[in-house]
Amino acid sequence: MSIEIFLILALTILVLVFLVKSLLVVQENQRVVIIKLGKIERVLGPGLCFVLPFVDIPVLVNLDAHISNWPVLSPEKLNEMLISMVRQNPNPKAYS
Repeated sequence: MSIEIFLILALTILVLVFLVKSLLVVQENQRVVIIKLGKIERVLGPGLCFVLPFVDIPVLVNLDAHISNWPVLSPEKLNEMLISMVRQNPNPKAYS
């Protein structure tokens, strides 16, 4: 009986950790560039985003600090600039 309770508790904790690590809140002046297995996969905009923990590497970029006049850029141009920036320096800590 105690082994079943321990297994259920361990599984519940594992699922909660997975859910907490997979949800990411992105502010309006931020974008997230997702690197999956070493390849830039996509750019996520503001809102609640889902990433696969331990597979995806989210690079959170503050637009106010790294790109001037970002509100007047088209979304396509902004994504191109973000991807080129992250390709040059894929370190996630460089953009916080």
